[in-house]
Amino acid sequence: KMHAMNGAACACGKVHSFSADVVVGKGVIAQLPNFVHKFQAKKPFVVSDVNTYPAAGEQVCRILSESGIAYRSYSFPSASLEPDEHSVGSVMMHYDNSCDLIIAVGSGVVNDVSKILSNISGKPYIIVGTAPSMDGYASASSSMTRDGLKISLPSRSADVIIGDTNILCQAPMHMMKAGLGDMIAKY
Repeated sequence: KMHAMNGAACACGKVHSFSADVVVGKGVIAQLPNFVHKFQAKKPFVVSDVNTYPAAGEQVCRILSESGIAYRSYSFPSASLEPDEHSVGSVMMHYDNSCDLIIAVGSGVVNDVSKILSNISGKPYIIVGTAPSMDGYASASSSMTRDGLKISLPSRSADVIIGDTNILCQAPMHMMKAGLGDMIAKY
């Protein structure tokens, strides 16, 4: 249905378009190697954090290994990850320049920081979502804190969005509630 709306006139008067591949459903994470091959990537860089690595990052790494795809990974070690200069600097300092694709495993902060990394490195970007409670997966900006002020930084939207419902349904309830509150506030 989303592709049918692509390039169509919107009630707001604009024409919205996107080119991301969006796959949602049970077990769709297994399609990850197909997307790695689509970009002819030889060595993805996998980004996660202490919460999203056990939720799906470990599974992503296992799928890549079982498919014979070499990769490097970085998992933010802090449970209180903030979307700020420190997290961007940390992922940049751990980034392996021989990597040719960014795969983020997470939602909010991991997604926003990884979109910035993808934009700066010029590498394609895949997000494996871990929570259905936010709309930033397809956004071309990153919600960040710079010099203590919350801003939207131009970054890039994902080339592929993977929403495996087996993973998404395991998101903590407090994230679901926060996402609902975010949607109501935007409306």
